[in-house]
Amino acid sequence: LRYLENNMPAGSTFLPLGTVSANTPLPTRYDAALAGGQPVGVAIVYGDFSIGATGTVTAVDGKKVLAFGHSFMHKGNVNYFMTDANVVGTIAGQSNGVKIANIGSVIGRINQDRETGVAGILGTFPTAVPIRIHVKDDALGTEETFGAQIAYDEDFLPVLSGSIAYAAMSRVSDSLGSSTARIRFAIRTNAVDSGVFERRNMYYSAADVGQVAVTELLQAMNMIVTNPQEESDILDLDVDVELTGGRQTAVLVSAVPDKLVVKPGDTVTFKTKIRPYRKPEETLSIPYRVPKAQPAGTLNLDIRGGGFVPVNPLALLAQAGLEIPDDEEKFKSTAEKLDDLAAQGQNNEIIIAPGAAPAPSSEKEMKKRMRAAAKASARAAEREEPKRVTLLGDPKKKDEREKFYAPYVIENVIHATLKVEE
Repeated sequence: LRYLENNMPAGSTFLPLGTVSANTPLPTRYDAALAGGQPVGVAIVYGDFSIGATGTVTAVDGKKVLAFGHSFMHKGNVNYFMTDANVVGTIAGQSNGVKIANIGSVIGRINQDRETGVAGILGTFPTAVPIRIHVKDDALGTEETFGAQIAYDEDFLPVLSGSIAYAAMSRVSDSLGSSTARIRFAIRTNAVDSGVFERRNMYYSAADVGQVAVTELLQAMNMIVTNPQEESDILDLDVDVELTGGRQTAVLVSAVPDKLVVKPGDTVTFKTKIRPYRKPEETLSIPYRVPKAQPAGTLNLDIRGGGFVPVNPLALLAQAGLEIPDDEEKFKSTAEKLDDLAAQGQNNEIIIAPGAAPAPSSEKEMKKRMRAAAKASARAAEREEPKRVTLLGDPKKKDEREKFYAPYVIENVIHATLKVEE
């Protein structure tokens, strides 16, 4: 409930409602009938977790239903579940009373949410996104699978997806503090050419790992529903979470290459030491291939956890005194943005990649670097098929980096240097 309160758009007033036990689908009534004065429910999520509100039917005209006498979310044309409801009890008050009620079966679709009430049609049903969440808690030895349907609403779909995943974690685990979580989610959507966007990551939090673990899920869902080119379809969402009590993190201690002098295209193996939290040091052998277009001179390398964001290439251009092109991010398609998210390092990855070089101390030094870079590019071009290039390189080509997966969240970055000869 606190997660919803902190993340829902301002003015949202609906709350979790009672429903059936986990894994038991709510029934759908195709021939339901309502009459004035009867209780009725409006739900934006329905299933093992339900979110909505209950009220009273104002009037019925055939299959058309008018209810509440006030707005639900005040959003005009909407796409919500209409349900029957049962009143559990009432609480009297001096100014007004309060009904305690549960939603029941889905009986129709709410399509209007206005100042004077909500309206809908019996026997027709809203477009919805199914979500399945499997949560396993290694510390407790428990696991459970949940399912729900989220009424398609672009304003609420991202945060509700994250809220349901978070609620599932809270239901399976008795504590999310000082815990580690591995999460995998897959979104079936036509926003990407493959038809499925999938992402994995690992998180640790001393406070609440559940809220941290769903951040990329919210990010991906938000990219899809706010697609500026066209409306994207979301067929379903699948989430798997594995929770482990305790802190599974490590820091990088050192990274020693097996050779200090290399040539473009050479492979160097770094003997990398990591220190897991309250455990003995471990040694890993991580290979790194020097880029074929690497100019002669000093190659600065970052050895970092995947969660650490490298220096922006545009900042390096500015550092070298070159003109910075217009921001390209706003011109990217939704598919390209999702590809960028999928390509981001995971928190349990150890990534070796070229780092930022020191700023040139003089104009002579800058020209020297530019000549070396031009030679390296020409040398690499001789070995490859001709292709169109730009100052920033091929936009579809990822950074020259090597990844190594570790069973820990890597918390820092260290540096190494190699000498590159022609």
